[in-house]
Amino acid sequence: MPHPKRAVAMCTIVLATSAVWEVPARAQDGEATRLFEEGVALREAGDSVGAIERLRRAHALDPGDRTAYNLAAALVDRGDFVEAQRLLRRVVARQRDLLVADAARELLASVDAQVASVQLRIASLQPTHALFVDGAATDPGAGAREISLDPGRHRLEVRDDRGVVLARTDVELREGERRAVVLHPVASARASSSAARADANGARERSATSPQEPASGGDDAWVWVGVGAGIAAAVAIGVAIAVLALGGQSGGTAQPSDLPPVIVRGRDG
Repeated sequence: MPHPKRAVAMCTIVLATSAVWEVPARAQDGEATRLFEEGVALREAGDSVGAIERLRRAHALDPGDRTAYNLAAALVDRGDFVEAQRLLRRVVARQRDLLVADAARELLASVDAQVASVQLRIASLQPTHALFVDGAATDPGAGAREISLDPGRHRLEVRDDRGVVLARTDVELREGERRAVVLHPVASARASSSAARADANGARERSATSPQEPASGGDDAWVWVGVGAGIAAAVAIGVAIAVLALGGQSGGTAQPSDLPPVIVRGRDG
């Protein structure tokens, strides 16, 4: 298959003379004619940038097939295959001028072989997500979609509705290359804060509806220590009274072995 530029050169032999002299038939004034002729002349002189600028303006005034074809040929010279492909497909589909349509079909076959593409899928696509290709907003579509790209380096991004980048990847594509890419957006700050607020609200609701339990802790322990100490003191007093009574009956002092054991339940205060 011939290189696109050689194919364009062959097609231009057919169209260049007629294109220069057969100016856009539907031009409303001489401006479109002048721009068209200048654009074709600049392209023949090798100035693709100047040719594209003139032919774009001519095409805006008169979007005829001859202007579209010559603009597409200049775009191919610069390597802008995707835009040229769109123009050529339109010319072929309309078939308004068979000479131009045949030339466009031949050039399109070469251009199709040069256009690269990415089969893109966005995981967990949300309504607030927007797709940007090389900084330009693009419809993310539903599920996987194919994006035609010129050979070279491209940046794919998913942003939220505030412009925050949630996923990004750079791809380097060769001529005619097809590649599958999956982007995994991270949760946006807005979604994270909303989830945090929802969790906090749920916790407050659960706290409001659950029964209040009595407070517990160190205060309860000190209460029971005081009760135990009181019981121990009462037992000690009772034992002392019993000892005195026994001593008075026996007429002597009670010996340690004669005293009943003292049982203290609780902890020292």
